[in-house]
Amino acid sequence: MRSEDLIELAKSRYSWFMSILQKPQIVIATYTESEWDHWRSLMSDGPDFFATPFKDWENRCNEMREEKTRLGYNVYMVPITISEFVQWAKRNDRTTDVKARAEYAGLNLGQLYFN
Repeated sequence: MRSEDLIELAKSRYSWFMSILQKPQIVIATYTESEWDHWRSLMSDGPDFFATPFKDWENRCNEMREEKTRLGYNVYMVPITISEFVQWAKRNDRTTDVKARAEYAGLNLGQLYFN
């Protein structure tokens, strides 16, 4: 690739990235239906947070994403898995609650959307 092309690519990515930063950001940790019951049994807030049936939770997430997008937010759905999250929580001495899952999803946002 020519150096002029690389410069143009860098400029376009920078412009795109800066436009994203001008909007509020929301990161939503997402789960799979196959792991839903396992999340409920392992998480410190599992009986409460995962009490809703998976399809109801999924529908609410999609509704929230659509609503927040209409309001001008950048909404990112970041899938997380139990095994990776639990390992991260142990390494970082974190509880396994919704705040920790949100933090973990935020840390994984860059890998998912910006690489």
